[in-house]
Order: sequence, then structure tokens, then C-alpha cells
Amino acid sequence: MAKLKLDPKVLELAKNMDRTTANKVGALVKEMVIEHCARGVSPVAGAGKFKGYKDKEKYPGDKKGKSPATLILTGWMLESLWYGPGGVGKLLFGYLDENDIEYKKAKTHNFGTDDVPKRPFIPQFHKGEKFTQTIMRAIIDTFNKRVQNLLKK
Repeated sequence: MAKLKLDPKVLELAKNMDRTTANKVGALVKEMVIEHCARGVSPVAGAGKFKGYKDKEKYPGDKKGKSPATLILTGWMLESLWYGPGGVGKLLFGYLDENDIEYKKAKTHNFGTDDVPKRPFIPQFHKGEKFTQTIMRAIIDTFNKRVQNLLKK
């Protein structure tokens, strides 16, 4: 589970984040992560485009099956992303059940294996990774709108 930590300047504003705002931010982040992945671009800052397999003819390595792979993209892995408030100024974003098949797929894609290239889509905040500027800007804009609405009252 990743925790999205806010800049101290934004933290004061985030204290007014209610469940509705947290859900708006979570839904927005999830939507933007899915959009980035659909374009083959990582939503993690600095990760760039997702890498393909080095030799598509030998996918994966020398373990290619006799019948062609059925690559039907269902979107279940990304649709299974969970989000919710994680305390003052924090939003939890990730997978709840580590035994779930979608969690296992996500972990494989996020970190890579010997056979699968790394395709990060959830930042490792504890390692200093962040979402792209586009996503961070959208998060800040959502908080700004909430604060403006609070100030109007």
C-alpha cells in the first residue's frame, strides 16, 4: 500500500480534507493511472514509457508456449486499485489483499521479474518516487478547489 504524502505547504489545506474530497482525489488518481497505463506511459515520475520485452520472438525468454498467448486486456488489475483516506493529509492508494491475484500481478508489473520488465504504476513513496507532474498538479488543483469552497462559506 502506498501512502501519498503531501508537501508541508499543502498539509494545512489538507487538514480540511473530508471523506468526499479524499474520494474525489482517489478516483481522479485512479483514473489518471489507468489513462497513463493505457498509453503505455508510467504514472510514476521519471519512469517514462513502459519497456517491452527485449526479444518479442522469444517471449518470455525460451519458455514460449506452443499455442499463442491470449492477451485479452480486461483491466481487472488496474480496476482493483483501492483508495481511501489515510489520516490527515494522506491518501492510501494500492491493493488491500496481498493474497489477491490482481495484487500479485500488480507487484510483478510494478517491480518486474527475470521474465517481466519493470512497469511501475504505483510510486514507492518511501523511496522518494512520486506520481508524474500531471497527476500531482491534478491532486493539488482538487485540494485548491476544496479550500476555495471552504473559504466561500
